[in-house]
Amino acid sequence: MSTAGGLPAAYDRAAERGCESMQIWGQSPRQWAPGKPKPSDEAAFRELLDSGPVKSVAIHAIYLINCASTDSDLRRKSLGSLTHALRLGDRIGAAGLVLHPGSAKGEPNEEALPRVAEVLREALDESDRCDLLLENTAGAGDTIGRTFEELSELIRLCRGRKRVGVCLDSCHMLASGFDIRTADKLTAVIDDFRLQLGVRAGVLPMSDEPVRTWVKVRARWAAFQEFMIRDRAEGVVEDVAFRGAETAAPTAEVLAAIAGARAVVIGPSNPVISIGPILALPGMREALRSCPGPVVAVSPLVAGRSVKGPTEAFLAWAGQPPSSEGIAAYYDGLLDGLVADERTDALPTLETDVAMTDDAGRRRVAAETLDFALALG
Repeated sequence: MSTAGGLPAAYDRAAERGCESMQIWGQSPRQWAPGKPKPSDEAAFRELLDSGPVKSVAIHAIYLINCASTDSDLRRKSLGSLTHALRLGDRIGAAGLVLHPGSAKGEPNEEALPRVAEVLREALDESDRCDLLLENTAGAGDTIGRTFEELSELIRLCRGRKRVGVCLDSCHMLASGFDIRTADKLTAVIDDFRLQLGVRAGVLPMSDEPVRTWVKVRARWAAFQEFMIRDRAEGVVEDVAFRGAETAAPTAEVLAAIAGARAVVIGPSNPVISIGPILALPGMREALRSCPGPVVAVSPLVAGRSVKGPTEAFLAWAGQPPSSEGIAAYYDGLLDGLVADERTDALPTLETDVAMTDDAGRRRVAAETLDFALALG
């Protein structure tokens, strides 16, 4: 998103397009001169993140950075630019800074990786909160980060620093030879990525067949992305369709995971347009009803309002109020319990603050939800 006119102007552009997240450049991507947003703009931008519809921002580091260079002056300039961008992220509340790690310029990549990691460690130590996200590269030239093994090794060489992660670029993955053109192949690639990084939790798509959400507003059908971005989620929702769901099916991996689960937690997402496509798959509701563990949902509502997105509009289409009673009724007998900030007579309810405004809040709700679910079992 362009920052012309200042950070608040960039936020307004994202909000006008119906975005829930956005990415900006902290400065011109092809110049070393650091950007210097006004302190008042930074403060205003952070206030907008806290109160407005766009809840997350990422910054992209400039293209000139090369943390792998053997030229000490270039590495020094790269460190300065990287640190400057991370500190900007600290000040405006950015979720992360996306970085191309660099190029080995003819040297074996394994010899360049320690130099990259040295710059990353120092930049992280000179900043406070903003995460550093290493972007996989397209494979041209001698770029670092073309393989999951290289990304994993860079994280290992950061020596336990918690604020380093990965941003996966699907176009770069294709250019580097990863076959992700079908859902089953994408599942296999992501699982390999997970294993390379030592992530224990599995990531499973609901189906290997495409399912697309369509929304009818003002007697006109539109793809969900068009409704959210082009139409800015405006107008009364008249109908919702999950096209392709009737001929799709849950993957065998998904069904096996549900059949062996000690508990199933449905996250605080829009029940209609985020969870609805999953439940529309033939056999999914039956699988959840047969699950040996309890099924618990976390309400997406805080004080009767959605934190982001048009949850109330879609609940209204489904004939349900924006309340714990409405959430329980929409799931129509699938739930064994609900986590919310108001009780419902329909289900056992863990009444707690579900706003989750920071990492501590997210950890607390996760721990309380698991304890609640297992107690129901």
